[in-house]
Amino acid sequence: MKKIFSILVISMLALSACGQASAQPGPAKVTVTMTEWAVNLSQASIPAGKVTFVLKNTGTITHELIIAKTDVAQDKMSMQSEDPLKVDESASIGEIGDVDAGQTKEDIFDLAPGNYILMCNEQSHYMSGMHIAFTVK
Repeated sequence: MKKIFSILVISMLALSACGQASAQPGPAKVTVTMTEWAVNLSQASIPAGKVTFVLKNTGTITHELIIAKTDVAQDKMSMQSEDPLKVDESASIGEIGDVDAGQTKEDIFDLAPGNYILMCNEQSHYMSGMHIAFTVK
């Protein structure tokens, strides 16, 4: 009886350990919804590390997602000298390129703690209000 009990306890511990290993969380997920002329987030901040951004274009024209790490206010980004209708992307840490109307794209980025701006940088879209602040803690 003691032998059966010991085997049962060992089996339960082994199964418990397997269950804990598979319960490891994946990257945080943030849904970004874009439409003319707004950017909405499923959450305004997340922990540092890998983040899956899911970009949903619910608008009627093409949009993109630029992720910029900066302490500049979201509506004070510098414009490009060669194209004053687009933001200077020197603070960009990555992007999800053109997403046509009604489409969804996603990508994973490794984000350090800090302040970020998420924006669409198609011509004139940033100036039309397509930007939002985002914090990584």
